[in-house]
Parts: sequence; structure tokens; C-alpha cells
Amino acid sequence: MGGLRLPATAVAVCTALAVPVARAQDARFDTADSLYAAYELCVGGRPFYRTFFARGWPTDRPHRRAALELAAGSAGRTIRATLASGAGLPLTVSVYQHHRRDLLLKAGKAGTRLEDLTRRDLGWFAARSGAERPPRGFVPTFLPVRRARAALSQPWKDDDPSTWAWAPPREESYTLEAVGFCLLAEAAYAREELTARRDDEERGGKASWVGHSPTGGLFGFLALQSASAKLLELKRSLVLDLERRAIVSRSSLRGLKPRDHCFPKAWTAKRSGDSARYSLPEGEDRFASRLGHQAAVLWAAARLAELSDPSGPEELRGLFEDQKVRGELLRIFLPSTHSDAVEVAVFVFRTISKLHVDVKGSAKVSSTADRYQRGPTLTPTDLGLFLLALEAFVRDVRLAPARRGKPGPEVAALKVEQGKAKTLLAELCKTFFAWRQNQSGLFYDSYSVRTATRQQRTRSLASQAFAIRGLLAAHRGLKAAADSSYLTVAKEVFALLDKERWDPARRVYTEEKGSTVPLFGAAAVLGALRELALTTGDGRYLTRFRQYLEGLERAGLFRAANDKAPPGYVSELKLQ
Repeated sequence: MGGLRLPATAVAVCTALAVPVARAQDARFDTADSLYAAYELCVGGRPFYRTFFARGWPTDRPHRRAALELAAGSAGRTIRATLASGAGLPLTVSVYQHHRRDLLLKAGKAGTRLEDLTRRDLGWFAARSGAERPPRGFVPTFLPVRRARAALSQPWKDDDPSTWAWAPPREESYTLEAVGFCLLAEAAYAREELTARRDDEERGGKASWVGHSPTGGLFGFLALQSASAKLLELKRSLVLDLERRAIVSRSSLRGLKPRDHCFPKAWTAKRSGDSARYSLPEGEDRFASRLGHQAAVLWAAARLAELSDPSGPEELRGLFEDQKVRGELLRIFLPSTHSDAVEVAVFVFRTISKLHVDVKGSAKVSSTADRYQRGPTLTPTDLGLFLLALEAFVRDVRLAPARRGKPGPEVAALKVEQGKAKTLLAELCKTFFAWRQNQSGLFYDSYSVRTATRQQRTRSLASQAFAIRGLLAAHRGLKAAADSSYLTVAKEVFALLDKERWDPARRVYTEEKGSTVPLFGAAAVLGALRELALTTGDGRYLTRFRQYLEGLERAGLFRAANDKAPPGYVSELKLQ
């Protein structure tokens, strides 16, 4: 089978940017953790590096390598490997592709198979990105399973995505958390690749290609298509009716009662022909909602709404309109993507507000909830994720005015919801201050919603990092003063983290016992360091960001591709 043909210069660049690996300790692949890490490192790669010049920060070889090779390089490889893994549902069974085929049939273009549609898309992506030919024998995975073993079914070849498939996963279970973080990572990767342009050096610079490389451009298109497909799958096929206690199909989320509907936190899938059927797993908690999982989808939907907005990035304008392919006008990216993203974001915000938030007196929020009651505890991770999602919902979600410039009812309704979100951002952030009044030191991993006292004795890296991120989200989202209490506390929490958890010999932050570094916690701390640097302008946070990335590399976080495993991250570092 043929592969994606790359120009010789592109292969040389890819080889030069290969990240050395100290110790690859396992091949476990937890989708939520891996794709969350890919998101933080994608944003901490080229977008972060582009700010160095304006701020007068170092742009020498160590800083370039940290941002462009360790961060951006590993994120791109992980996202591409997941899309090509086969560990989940293929794009051909998605509601998105079925809808596109139906549009073609309505236009009188009969005989279009789903496989042909995907193959034609790949050809168009390859032509736009400068690849010599599209990959063959390859169908993208749009909905990844919750967990898999990243073991290749054949030896890996960098220039042939058909060799990137993994051995079949042992379980076909899916989680909302994994879908949310995957959608978030794909949206970030698509933005970075599809807004990049490069001249064709081998043809005298006469052509301009999409992406930082042929592979990057092609998979940037695939990432955007996969993210759009996830969004439509959630909207059309994955609504949990809490009254009927079943997953139902919907044509629209509008008009649903928020307390009676939400996205399920987990489900199973069974392929039936060229479509998929979803059902709830066993266990009574299958009807419960988890704040952090819902927040991940809200955050991701807001980012995709901004990306697909007609007034969004200039390089993407026109992408969601008909494209000319071999003389035919085809819709490769659905024009409804933006309105779908807005609809999903509003739906998730409303369901979180009804299920998880108690607005009596001072607003309080719980980590778990169902139709009848809210859970008794809240974690800093869930709260931080929700505050980040609220910031993105207020900042990124827009609807164009109706004709003649007059806002229609949907625009007015969106503004009402965003006003509520901004109020929640201000009120819920006070929870961090209440927790600090009852303790000293770092945040614990769980607190009582009623008394604000700790419910666990552990203090994980993730809890500290998401507390910092939540505080910074409030600082930015509320346009607080430069010396706001939100920023002050965020810096104080980091100072404690740096004092108590930084291992100067290994140059890593560790969990309390000092022997492990979980992927999710490591990625969260990297994100906190990046945002502290950007918010304060203090280059010392950048220095620690670089040192931490280099320390994680030495400890074996980055797994290079080999004959048995794809590139990616190890799920947990066990320090020697």
C-alpha cells in the first residue's frame, strides 16, 4: 500500500526534529490524559514561541528547542498518531459524513459511498498541503476509545499513515472527558497548521501550501474535520435523556430542558453497517454528570466556535463554503459547523448551570450531580476546568447579527447566557479564597461544598495547576486590575508548588512522595507555567517552563516511534 509522499526537504526536517527519548516506560494510552497533554503542548509550542520576540524573552537554541521540538513536535505527533490509530470509530460512520453524503444525494449526485467521500477529502487535503499524493489504505479515527494499548499492528513508517494503525483495543468504551480533550487538541492543532503558509521551495516558491509541512497541513485539515464530526455526533446522537434514562438521537438541542438532558459521561458503541449505535454502560452512576468532563466539552466547543466563525482567522475564511474539487463544487467542511459549536456550547453551559450549580445565596458548584441532587464535594481540578470553560464561552462564542444589523432572538439569548457565565466566573472563583482560609499550604484534592473543608489528604500537581489556571481565567475574564487578588493568589500557589515539589536534581515537579509524575499533572503544570508567563510577563516562568520540559524529556516522557509503538507520551513517569 502506498503512503503519504513527502518532499525530501520535509523528510529531512521531520528527522531533524525527532525528540530523543530517555526511557519509554509503558505503552498505555489514556485518551483524555494524552490529548489534554497534546493540547497544552500545542499551545505551548509555536503560539507561545511567537510571543517571545515581543516580550524580549530569549529565542536561543534551548528555548527554540523547548517550544518547537519538545512542545509543538510532540503535540503534533500525538494528535496525528491518534487520528491514524484505528483505536475507535472511523470517520466513515460519523453523522458528519452521513450528512455530507445526504447533501450530495439531494443535489442529484448519486452513487457516492462514504469511503469514496473520505478518499476524495484526503486528495483535496493533500493537494492543498503540498503532499505528493494522499495516503492510501487509511481511514481517520474521529471518536477514540477511552483507553488503548499503543501497540502497532505493523512497523511504523514516517511517510506512510497506513502503517500507523494500532492493534485493536480490548474495550469499546468512550468517555465525554476523552472526547472533550481530543476536540480541544484538534481545534488547537488545526488552527496552528491551517493558518500557516509556506512557499514551495522545490518549485521556486511559485506555490503556497497550507501547513508547516505537507504532513502538518494534511493532518490539520483532518483534525478540523474530526473535531467538527465529534461536535455533530454529540449534538445528534449522544444526548442523555435523564427522564427516559437512555441515550437518544436529536436533530437539535434547542428546547431541551437542561435539568433533564446532558451529555453522558461514558458510553459504549457498536457498529451496525456504516453507522454506530450508542448505549450506556452498566452501573448506577451512568446517569450522573461530572463537572470537569462537561467543562472540557464547553471549553472545546467555544474554541471551535471561534475557529469556525465567519469573522474568525482570515486564513480559514471560505473553508466552510463549497470547494471546487475536480470541477465539482463540494462541501468538505459543513457551513453549519459554527452554529453547531455555538448550540453545543450553550447547551452544555445550561446543563452545567442546572445540574451542578446552586445559585442560592453565594453560588456553589459540585463535581458530581444527577437529575435529583448535587454531590457533596468539589475538586480544584473540576473547578479550574469550569472557570477556563466559562472564560472561553464568554470570550469566543459569537453569533452574527440578523439581516440589517439587528440582533435576532438567538443573539440576545446568547448574550443572556454569557452574562450569567461572567457572573459565575466572578462568584465561583471565590471558592479558592474560602479554601485557603481553612488551611495553609497547597490545595487538597477535594473539599466539602457546604463547609469548604478538605475531604482528602492528598495534594496533587493537577489540583495546584488547575487552581492557578482557574484564578488566571478569572483575572483575564473579569478584566481585573494588574495586581488583582486572583493573580496574587495564583502566584502564591505557584511559589508554594515550586518550593515543595520542584526536584532540582531531576528538574521536574513531582507528586507528594516524589517518585512519580503523572502525565495529566505534568501537562497541567506546564499549562500553568505558560499562562503565568504570558499574564505577568515575567520571564522566570518561561525559564521554569523550559527546564521542566527538558527534565520531563530526560525522565522519559516522550516516546519516539519504533517498530512496536507510535510516538506519544508515557502515561506516568516512575522516577529512579
